[in-house]
Amino acid sequence: MLLFVLPMPPACVAPMLHNIFWQQLKKPSGSNKPSGVIKELIDQNYKSTDNLLDEFVKKAMGIQGSGWVYLSKSGEIKTTPNQSYRTDILMPIDMWEHSFIDYMPAKDAKKRYITAVMRIINWSVINDRLNTKG
Repeated sequence: MLLFVLPMPPACVAPMLHNIFWQQLKKPSGSNKPSGVIKELIDQNYKSTDNLLDEFVKKAMGIQGSGWVYLSKSGEIKTTPNQSYRTDILMPIDMWEHSFIDYMPAKDAKKRYITAVMRIINWSVINDRLNTKG
């Protein structure tokens, strides 16, 4: 397990957030539905993964340029600017425009990008994060 001392130098934050992001993704395969503790958290706060997705998109629309939208350990969807680490990050999604704008036409790019990321979230990793104290 990695242990971080806050505040971290800005140059350390972006690689660390990207590391958290990449670790939660998996190879696409069939149905990808959350289960376990994360499903309970989603159902309690959003009633469904479709509603969670809608809320992620709404929050992400407020990010201009670079930043992150993330599901917090309490179940709230939040944003953070680039180079800014928060201790409550559970499931971050990189919203730097270079993450999606080069690969998708601008119209609805954020929504399509977030939808694509949600299809490859490894919910087991998210459950492990929820079950880890700290």
